[in-house]
Amino acid sequence: MVRPLRWFMLLLVLLTAASSAVVPARAGEFTFATDYLAIETGDGRILPFSVELALTPEQRARGLMFREAMAPDAGMLFLFDREAPRAFWMKNTYLPLDILFLDRTGRIVSIAADTEPLSEAPIPSGAPAKAQHVATLNGTLATTRWIVALLETHQRADGSVTVPEVLRPYLGGLEVMEP
Repeated sequence: MVRPLRWFMLLLVLLTAASSAVVPARAGEFTFATDYLAIETGDGRILPFSVELALTPEQRARGLMFREAMAPDAGMLFLFDREAPRAFWMKNTYLPLDILFLDRTGRIVSIAADTEPLSEAPIPSGAPAKAQHVATLNGTLATTRWIVALLETHQRADGSVTVPEVLRPYLGGLEVMEP
């Protein structure tokens, strides 16, 4: 009598764990396993993201298409078998994304920031960048978090900030005051 109850409890625990690791992308069409992606800044800070994993060719082809909303700290991690030049597009993708191209060690080799929704223009990893994995993150927040983290690493003792040249294109119309 105790044995069937144990099996039922084990099955219930396994089903609960499995259901928390899979997120429906669109009713009845695709499901993705989820995981966490931690991006370490140059000064050792960790920027955490909750990502869905695109593991199969079908999942990679679908990506974040048709999503109308996404949590600010969310995204998708596309996992490939080998390093190669990669290109993505924003067809049927309604949200601006930051696309991070990662080598086999997880090092970022290039970034396409705040991409244009619904664009069919290719977004390449760039030559000679070869990427084995690609992270697509909520564009506005990911870019903002990167800029804030990088600017804070360049803050002087008096509170002023030295703006690295690499960040200037992302500051848009903000006026940069130099000492």
